[in-house]
Amino acid sequence: MIHTNLLTPYKETALHRLNYTRPTPDLIDGEEEYEVEEVQQVRRQGQGCKLHYLIKWKGFPMSDSTWEPVEHLKHTPELIANFYRQYPNVEGAPQNA
Repeated sequence: MIHTNLLTPYKETALHRLNYTRPTPDLIDGEEEYEVEEVQQVRRQGQGCKLHYLIKWKGFPMSDSTWEPVEHLKHTPELIANFYRQYPNVEGAPQNA
């Protein structure tokens, strides 16, 4: 435990680097979207057992990766295909891959 009297307010100084800033989203068809850097994993999730992909977002740390259903990834078919080329025996891989 740390006593609250020992805490001081945060001040950005020249000694420390700038705070981490996240990139702004792109506007595609009137909707805000972030760029996918990599598909990391796949799993079935939810009541319909739909495929969800673990997405590493471009410009974001790995800790901000999120599980996304395939319908949220309509602009990334080549990254999904690259994932299955790299891991051809993973669940959800196309039968002719």
